[in-house]
Amino acid sequence: MRSILKIFVVLVLAAGVPLTSCSGGDDDSSVVTTDENFDAALDYSTVSSEPSSVQLSISTARDWTVTLDTDSQAWLTLSSSRGSQTSVVKIQIAQNTGTKDRTADIKVSNGLKTITLQLVQRAENTSVNAEGWLELPEISALANTQVIYHYMPDNPSMRNYTMLYDTSEKMAYWVAYPMHASFMGGSGRSNAWNYDPQVSQDGQPTLFWGINGYQRGHQIPSADRTSSLSTNETTFYFTNMTPQIGNLNEGLWADLETKVRTWTKQCDTLYVVTGAMLTASKDDVINYTYDNNQKPIAVPKYYFKALLKRKNNNYSSIAFRFNNADTVFPNISQYQMTVSDLENLTGFKFFPKINTAVKEKIVDSDWK
Repeated sequence: MRSILKIFVVLVLAAGVPLTSCSGGDDDSSVVTTDENFDAALDYSTVSSEPSSVQLSISTARDWTVTLDTDSQAWLTLSSSRGSQTSVVKIQIAQNTGTKDRTADIKVSNGLKTITLQLVQRAENTSVNAEGWLELPEISALANTQVIYHYMPDNPSMRNYTMLYDTSEKMAYWVAYPMHASFMGGSGRSNAWNYDPQVSQDGQPTLFWGINGYQRGHQIPSADRTSSLSTNETTFYFTNMTPQIGNLNEGLWADLETKVRTWTKQCDTLYVVTGAMLTASKDDVINYTYDNNQKPIAVPKYYFKALLKRKNNNYSSIAFRFNNADTVFPNISQYQMTVSDLENLTGFKFFPKINTAVKEKIVDSDWK
């Protein structure tokens, strides 16, 4: 009997007929229901009301899909909804102009398993017009100046940067702008030196090539706006340039610009004011050099940055000041000061919507 049963089993298997459990249960042990190597994660799970982006990292050996719940499809855009194996999906986030936080359910599936992630965007807590932007200093009524608002070329409803520009001295006293992930991408440096279309050419320097004794120093850096080539080109407007000592431009000033991009990744939004001053407390004589047409342009005595970090509606600030000269100290920390001290030095009021107490101190752990 055992020999007959053995022969029967062999014949059944050879014929491809599945054997079922004698218990009559519905267990299907041939289907793998988990993938131990499947994972999905967001680099940020909570973001501010500002337009921004987050990265969704997917790790799997299989094909995958990403789906959004119906409500979040109106304010989230996926760079890709399907793909294969380990990948990164960029999620663009529209501005939240409402009075309530909003939450998105993001589902990632590899056919065997589904992971659900939640993304929270905070409610708008400032006005959407220019006067409500947190990075803007209090507008000063200085002679021969105008406030210039630049918007993103690929999205005219989204602000790029704002400047207080002097058409007589041909330089900006400050350039203010927000920093978050959506501004940085892979466009690289355009080197598209050109006139600012919002200022008459007579009111700005001509800087298609170098300045004798100086470099063309950006106030908003090229590397802070690489989401597209057209956006990067806006950082090469001559209104954004000043005559800057090369050792500063390529040294500690560049180090600080790199740090700004590092700090951007540590928060929801980093608000930046970069500026230049023509006189100092003990030196009120304005120096000049010449542009490519041999017309005079003012040379700054010193440069500054005021920074406000926002993370989960908590704020922290710091400021820096550098003479427009060969630098002395080897580390940017030796040039830091409070935002309140920078206000007293320059006469500008930075981040006027923020409590003074935030501007009077530096929390060192927030600026590592």
